[in-house]
Amino acid sequence: MAISRSAIPRELKGNRKVAKNTKWIQKATASIKRRGTKGVCTGKKFGSKTCPPGSKRYNLARTFKNMSRRKT
Repeated sequence: MAISRSAIPRELKGNRKVAKNTKWIQKATASIKRRGTKGVCTGKKFGSKTCPPGSKRYNLARTFKNMSRRKT
């Protein structure tokens, strides 16, 4: 019994990784803009009491930092 290719989820096709949610960054930046939390985890504040390591805020800031590093 063969499995049709359409029955295989997108994430499992081939050897490449496919993002489940391709609009995650737009949603994250819209949420930051809406709540007014832009710059909360930047500079000296990165890793401090307001942005502790391991928090969602910290991890998102780290992701943005790495993305900008790769871009330039």
